[in-house]
Amino acid sequence: MRKTAFTLLELTFVLVVIAILVTMAVTIYRKSIINSREKLAIQNLYAIQKAEKIYHIKEGTYTSDIDELNINIDDPYYNYTIQADENSFTITATPKQVGASTLILDQDGNLSKE
Repeated sequence: MRKTAFTLLELTFVLVVIAILVTMAVTIYRKSIINSREKLAIQNLYAIQKAEKIYHIKEGTYTSDIDELNINIDDPYYNYTIQADENSFTITATPKQVGASTLILDQDGNLSKE
């Protein structure tokens, strides 16, 4: 009677294939998390832009202080800063985690990633 069993080589091969699949899945998962966080940051950038335009209508100038815009941006993944003068502004969303892009939005709605 012959007993059938897996050889060590076959088991090693299966483990290598599983490791490759897990690595691919984790990479895809991380990218999807970063993409969803970027989309939230983009929404926040447009909300700040809208608040800046309202502020400009009321005050005649743009502000560099987010607190003056009366907007609550609670984002644990990005920091937001504004560079503004009387006629223009740029909002920057800087990621707190590695691997994400810095997002920049200007007063005309031009969005760029760095």
